[in-house]
Amino acid sequence: MEINYYKKIFDLDFPENKYMFIQELNIMIFMLKNKISCIPKILKVNFKREYKEIFFEKLHGKTLNEIDFEEYNIKSKLILFIKILVSVKDIHDLGIVHNDINLGNIILNEDKVYIIDFTESRFIDTYYEKKYISYTKGFSSIEKYSLIEKNFKENDTYSLTSILYFFLFNKIFPDISEIKYLEINHDNKKIEKFLKKGLSFNKENRFSNISQMINLIGDIIEEL
Repeated sequence: MEINYYKKIFDLDFPENKYMFIQELNIMIFMLKNKISCIPKILKVNFKREYKEIFFEKLHGKTLNEIDFEEYNIKSKLILFIKILVSVKDIHDLGIVHNDINLGNIILNEDKVYIIDFTESRFIDTYYEKKYISYTKGFSSIEKYSLIEKNFKENDTYSLTSILYFFLFNKIFPDISEIKYLEINHDNKKIEKFLKKGLSFNKENRFSNISQMINLIGDIIEEL
């Protein structure tokens, strides 16, 4: 019998898991109420003394780290990237940052893009008292390497640009906490400029909104 759900377990022996559970549940409910379609639906929630569970609908498809992008030409990669940008823009438009966009948190089902794992997500204009550090090497901006909450759209635009870097070079961008500067070169100078801006160490130099990213990539696609 096929299982049509995905179960996420939060072990309460780890204090940060209670915080993550509350964050993910609140954010997911808010997005579902606002008709966000690029996320899985919640089927049920279980509350136990030792752990909590969220049951999500099972999404068919593959995460980005399960796909061989060497089979894609550059135009196909950029078109897929725009679809990812549009999905995350819908989330940003609700005042939410995902805060952990990476290859494992994006699912592709034919032409449909889904975003998952909202344990690190935050409402932008809300204060949070964080008690742990969490990041994904190669995809998290420098703001994630802190006990002080720094929830900016630029966190996500950095991660999204690192996704594009992976598409184009078939390798993960070096971890931002371990490098001072990396020369980025690409035959298409507009793509190169885009990558350098999106992967800037300083937040102020990155893309501040996804609409700008969509427009720039759209222009590049038209010129190919």
